Amino acid sequence: MNAVAAFRPGCCCTYRWAGRVSAALIFFAWVAFVILEPMPLVREGVPLATQAALLAVIFGGYAISLRHERAGAVVSLLGVAAFFVATRVELQVATQPAFALFALPPVLFLISQRLAEHESHAAVEPPAEGPPAPPAAE
Repeated sequence: MNAVAAFRPGCCCTYRWAGRVSAALIFFAWVAFVILEPMPLVREGVPLATQAALLAVIFGGYAISLRHERAGAVVSLLGVAAFFVATRVELQVATQPAFALFALPPVLFLISQRLAEHESHAAVEPPAEGPPAPPAAE
């Protein structure tokens, strides 16, 4: 089976993998930015340390999402919200709108989790049509 035939837009796996890929892309883009844009040698103080800690929370949530989608997504979304608040309070500036992309992977993980729950409930329910199946003979 090729990848095109395996793609199903309503499947939880599609959103799970989209979340994983987008989280990896955001993480590696951020790492590349840090490497290519060196920080000045002067001490930046509390705002930079707070932002770095909140980014660690966001990326930690991404990592948790690999095993526990809902828990990791909640951690990441709380980290993104806290980053917006901390930037506004400590620096008195609004966070750039592009930073909202950091919330994309957790949203995809939550959609995946919801679809997985829906698929598991649909698999457990008996078919609505036809007579019940006869008991198996022993």
